[in-house]
Amino acid sequence: MPQRLLSFPYQRVGSFAAVGVTGMLVSYLVLFGLVDYLHTNKNLAYFVQAVAAIEWNYFLSLRWTWRDRKSSSPRDSIRRWTQFHASRVLTVLMNFGLYALLVSVNVHYLIANTVCIGLTTLWNYFYSDRVVFQSYPMK
Repeated sequence: MPQRLLSFPYQRVGSFAAVGVTGMLVSYLVLFGLVDYLHTNKNLAYFVQAVAAIEWNYFLSLRWTWRDRKSSSPRDSIRRWTQFHASRVLTVLMNFGLYALLVSVNVHYLIANTVCIGLTTLWNYFYSDRVVFQSYPMK
């Protein structure tokens, strides 16, 4: 078996996927509850569900997916939180345009949200792995 396949981070990718699935469930529950039960505007509901899912994903990513990469200081913890959220705000803003477009042409809002999540999954993994939760040698 080639060395590249042996060194692939299967466990980390698997836990990232599991966190993502639970984040999608949080997203769908919030979005569905806001739109179908509280009759919130779909665009406003999109932003509220995004915040809920981002917080959920950060906590689980920190505690599970990248639990082996501990923060070296309180400052590093703040850096991680800031970088994680900055990257997610960027993807939410980019996705919102697509979401609004899809909803405006009568794509169901949950399907539109799924398309948006799918388009950002690879970016979120690699940015989290290489930037947010990167390993630093302990001093």
